[in-house]
Amino acid sequence: MIAGRRLQSLWCAALLFLTGGLALREGVRITRASPKSNWLAGPGGYITLIGGLLLCFALCELILAARGTDPVSHSSKAKTSLGKKGWTTLIFLALYLLLTPWLGFILASGVFLIGSLRLLGCTFRSMIIVTLAICLSMFFLFPVLGISVPRGWFGF
Repeated sequence: MIAGRRLQSLWCAALLFLTGGLALREGVRITRASPKSNWLAGPGGYITLIGGLLLCFALCELILAARGTDPVSHSSKAKTSLGKKGWTTLIFLALYLLLTPWLGFILASGVFLIGSLRLLGCTFRSMIIVTLAICLSMFFLFPVLGISVPRGWFGF
């Protein structure tokens, strides 16, 4: 049973390394071809960051596999709860994609974040603080970095 979980973790790490490496390589290639001087504001900046994050996740998965740590509980109640949360998260993601053109990226991200934090069982106060901090950070930081996001009816 433990060997099967390790094998699954190793396959997950291999997939993360493959996709992260390809994303990182493609992001660097696009960044070099771009005339912009700031790599993050250019067309390859986002995919470079995603590739780096995927490589970090792959490294974490390898460490967990080497230690033999099982991060997920395999009780039947946990599986049922995880399944409901997974489907609810997919519904939130679909709503997020549908709301983005009308509300704009920042407000739609805030709605998605509130729903996700509520699903995780956070208190109302922590949901508001985290959502405001992230949305305000995106509102002020994205223009400084030159990142353009869709704007909605309210201009956010």
